[in-house]
Amino acid sequence: MSDCSKLKKSVEEIRSFMDEHGETKIKELLSKENGREELVSSFFTQWGILLRRYVDSLGTIVVPDDIHSILLLSVLFEGFVKIVCFFEGPNIILSREKSRRTLGSIKNEFKKILSEKEDNKIKLCEIQEILDLFTKLRNEFLHFPFYYRWDYRFHWLFFQLVSYTLEKLDLWDYLDGDTQRIVKHYAKNKPAGISLLDVPLYSDQTPM
Repeated sequence: MSDCSKLKKSVEEIRSFMDEHGETKIKELLSKENGREELVSSFFTQWGILLRRYVDSLGTIVVPDDIHSILLLSVLFEGFVKIVCFFEGPNIILSREKSRRTLGSIKNEFKKILSEKEDNKIKLCEIQEILDLFTKLRNEFLHFPFYYRWDYRFHWLFFQLVSYTLEKLDLWDYLDGDTQRIVKHYAKNKPAGISLLDVPLYSDQTPM
């Protein structure tokens, strides 16, 4: 057996292990009663951990400007879009080839879900613009991290869209209390000088 063949066998074993503990396990859990709800809750728990790391990366400032913050925000955004789609229908994700589970492919499904809950065409247009903007941010950074553009208003748009979606789809209860407080805090506290990208999707006035 050539050295390359040995490597190929090892890689195949690793892939098999990843499938067994990844998608295969997800499908097994889905076959159980309340399996989808348990999975969504688990996904949001993991998402909440990443969110707290992102907030920690901000330090005492509202505007993140380092690579760590940008990377986390990109992952958080993509993860949120996919969790929401999974909640609405696991096959939105699982029925696709893995190469077609990208943010660019899934974001249209996400918008379709929200469009069933939202009649305001202006808001739907704003949602589309935010989805396109974050897809561009994510792709430019991850595919070529030596050139990227950060704007503090991305932070505001992220929390606005997340809060709006959680409210529209009645998903708040999937988040623990700490994660809820973080999301609402940043969604309600608009940074100064935001007028160029002022998208008030979420405007809940209840106490935090």
